[in-house]
Amino acid sequence: MLNTSIPATAEGMSEIHVEKRIAELGKEISHLLDRKAQPATLMVFPASTRFEPRFETDICVGQSALSSALIKGADNIDAARSIVDLMNYALESMSGDENLRTEANALQFGMNSLGKHLNSAKAEFEKARSLAQ
Repeated sequence: MLNTSIPATAEGMSEIHVEKRIAELGKEISHLLDRKAQPATLMVFPASTRFEPRFETDICVGQSALSSALIKGADNIDAARSIVDLMNYALESMSGDENLRTEANALQFGMNSLGKHLNSAKAEFEKARSLAQ
């Protein structure tokens, strides 16, 4: 029987009680996961990391192609982001030249804006990928 009298986040719990309570909650969650129609996994992180718990479930065959396409899209965005970073380094070295400073600064501004859009697109790909699962 689970010890539900101790709240999961009770202050002043000893380390051994915290570990025991985590084990109890883990066992309860594992039983809930067994009741799902599809296999599933739950990853939980310390609250201090501000990472949301990640719930993963197997995707069906029809969604496999969608998930693969989203992963490839995210990988391409990462590659484009790396190229943007490389170009920014080159522009940084050019900005020391008095004759090219204005042009280099304008290009750096454009590259930084492009980088922000790539980061935003990657976040949307990741969100779509998690929704597809």
